[in-house]
Amino acid sequence: MKISNKPPEAQGPNRSNPKSSRKATKPTFQEKTADAQRTRPAHEVGNTEKEREIADIVATVNHLPDVREHKVRTLKKAVDSGTYIINARNIAESLLRDL
Repeated sequence: MKISNKPPEAQGPNRSNPKSSRKATKPTFQEKTADAQRTRPAHEVGNTEKEREIADIVATVNHLPDVREHKVRTLKKAVDSGTYIINARNIAESLLRDL
């Protein structure tokens, strides 16, 4: 084996490294995900029943409102009309219970 200080391109056509001309880049998220899918064992490929169930639950939760609109509307009406009564005893008991 000969050792040379010349770069591989200068050593002749048989010695060039085709990979050296490629620019190294980080894999994208999609590429990583695709790699992970390809490396999963055969019995895990595709959507399992548990994955489908989780996806259904996530979809259901995503369609729920962020606040309980009916309760907020009822309380707002009571506050606006002056009929909302604050029970100080209940608040105090709740605070003491949480200590």
